Amino acid sequence: MGAGDSPGGARSAPLTHAGAVAVRNGREVLLVRSTARDAVEWVLPKGHIERGESAEQAALRELREEAGVIGRIVRPVHTQQLPNGAVIAFFFVEAHSQVAPEESRESRWLTFDDAMRLATFDETRATLEAAWK
Repeated sequence: MGAGDSPGGARSAPLTHAGAVAVRNGREVLLVRSTARDAVEWVLPKGHIERGESAEQAALRELREEAGVIGRIVRPVHTQQLPNGAVIAFFFVEAHSQVAPEESRESRWLTFDDAMRLATFDETRATLEAAWK
C-alpha cells in the first residue's frame, strides 16, 4: 500500500500516518498513553509515515517504538481523516513478542470492553470497533 492508498484499495487524501490495533492472544488490545499535553490520553500506537516507508511498515515501526511490541499485520482496519488534516491508515496486528520500547510511554493490554472505556477519543473507539468486527 502506497502513501496515497487507503486500506481496502480506495484512493483518498494522501496518507500521513499509520497505526496499529495490536491484539494479543486474540482477546487483549493495546493502548498507549499519548505524549501530547500532559499524557493523560489513551490512544492506539500511531505516527508519521516516513519517507520511503509504506503505511504497513510505519504501523509496525510505531508499534515497536511506542510499546516494544513486535507483530504481523493481519489486515487493514480502516482509514481515518482527522479534523487537523491527518489521514491515518490503521491495521489489525497480531502481537507475537515484546522488546524494550524506544519511547517512554505507559502501555496497557486490555479487554475490548476495558479498552473502549479507557480510550480517550471517539476516533479511537471507532477504530477499535472496526477492528473487532
